Amino acid sequence: MLLALFTEHALFEVNNYMVDLLALPLELEALRLALDYYESDNRTRDLLFAALLLGVSVALKLTNAAVALPVAAVFAVRIFSARLDRKTVGFVLLACALFVLPLLPHAVYVWRETGSPVFPLYNNLIHSPLWPNSSPYDGRWGPRGLGETLLWPVLSFWEPSRLSELGVYSGRLTLAFAAATLCLLLPRVESRARLIGLAALLGSFMWGATSGYVRYALFVEVAGGVLLIYLARYAWERVRSLPRALRVAAAALPVCLLVAQCALSARYVRQKEWGGRPTVFDDAAGYRRELRWVWRDRDLLKFQPAENRELFGRVDAWVVSGVKSNGVEALLRPDAPALGVVYYEYFDRPQSRQRFARAVEALRGKRIFSLALNDELDASLEALRRRRFVVGEIEPVTVPFFSARTQLGMSLIEVSPPEKRETPRRGPGTPEVTEAAAPLDDDAFVTAFSVADAPPRMRPGQRATIHVSVKNASEFVWPARGRKDYYAYLINLSDTWLGADGQTLVTNLDGRSGLPHDLWPGESVEVALDINAPKEPGEYVLEVGLVQEGIAFFKDKGAETWRARVKVE
Repeated sequence: MLLALFTEHALFEVNNYMVDLLALPLELEALRLALDYYESDNRTRDLLFAALLLGVSVALKLTNAAVALPVAAVFAVRIFSARLDRKTVGFVLLACALFVLPLLPHAVYVWRETGSPVFPLYNNLIHSPLWPNSSPYDGRWGPRGLGETLLWPVLSFWEPSRLSELGVYSGRLTLAFAAATLCLLLPRVESRARLIGLAALLGSFMWGATSGYVRYALFVEVAGGVLLIYLARYAWERVRSLPRALRVAAAALPVCLLVAQCALSARYVRQKEWGGRPTVFDDAAGYRRELRWVWRDRDLLKFQPAENRELFGRVDAWVVSGVKSNGVEALLRPDAPALGVVYYEYFDRPQSRQRFARAVEALRGKRIFSLALNDELDASLEALRRRRFVVGEIEPVTVPFFSARTQLGMSLIEVSPPEKRETPRRGPGTPEVTEAAAPLDDDAFVTAFSVADAPPRMRPGQRATIHVSVKNASEFVWPARGRKDYYAYLINLSDTWLGADGQTLVTNLDGRSGLPHDLWPGESVEVALDINAPKEPGEYVLEVGLVQEGIAFFKDKGAETWRARVKVE
């Protein structure tokens, strides 16, 4: 059993904050209950308990749905292979309700706060107004295309850099895929082994389709280890007619592959660790010293010297300006409210910015601070300034992290809410044209358009000129020029051609026209824009909007666009 559990990415998570390991025993126990369903003296209890276990595992992390569904498929095979009665159907429905029950508290809370029960994931499907309509797909990891998705458990062994940031892999998934396939295809395989193979194979397909990131495949890895051990016994029992040496070789092959994979895992575990910390093999004495804190490392503030406790006692609220410092802030002052500024996608939507502004107003009059790791101080200051926080005193501080041995070099940044600003107005002597030195403020992407002469019909490839009235509906000045040494920051009027559904992009690289002069808040200007009809006949949607080159299309920041249907014939 230790061989089945021995994979490097499971071991990498020991002593780490990641929750993937917490769900693994729940998933394995649910699978055991499914496999033992026929032999159980209380099938109803096992079904309901397994549903609850799977619901808890998905509540811990949504990616565990890629495991919960294959285990549910094993239960379905067990239940529906026999004749169903009304009572069994009722218990199946109750099991479905128990599966959903652990998900409800967080899902309902998040839905009420954001309009999506899985915020911010899958916003291209659910459309919370607080987040861009984006897919959770991360192009750095996992398969690309249907072919790779189907074979990703096999291909991943040769593409470890696309499995995780650590870039190493011993190949358990490849062995698991092969073992599961054999258990489904070979004759006279025990039903339990076939069902484990079914769960592993379905799990590997769903894992590849949903992420392909190796931390989310721990269940498949463990199931694959179990199947390899079973295949060793299967080979020993099914080839009795062969000479003993060949029989031993056939039975030893799966075990040898498993041992070789475990040996490679052990090598990687000695070399790497998620936090870059020394492993127990590198610093055994240090780990022995740290044992004295077991059961005592409950309160991070108690590990701080008196001067640190005095500093952190001044904190009324946190502004989270770094992706690695929020945990330290919450552990030091869990009673202090926290306001995040580091997830820039949140500020792409006007509703999010309005909600953020209300939260900032609620902090006025409080003592507000932000913590930053010293090597991330510049990035934290930039995040604060992007949200117009006023940076005050910056004090270096060393934070003992649940140990006198682990010291975090950090900076405590005092901040104030943004100053209330007046809407700028063009005054006498104001330059007509200025140059943008930086991206526009997120609140500057507010526009209004009107077009009077858009053609309802065009010939394929025809060029036409339309005249667009552009209004700056924000409280910020739009400079008419970009940086002299680069094309970036230039504000252009642009057109985009979409399919008849208004969603499918045909091209967003058609016409461009710059502003003739700076546009101050409330001002409008007419801009001529050359458009080129698509070369293929059909129904299209012409969309006109603004873009700040090198930064974003205005519509991606929540700005309105102008649209019209055009028939190309």
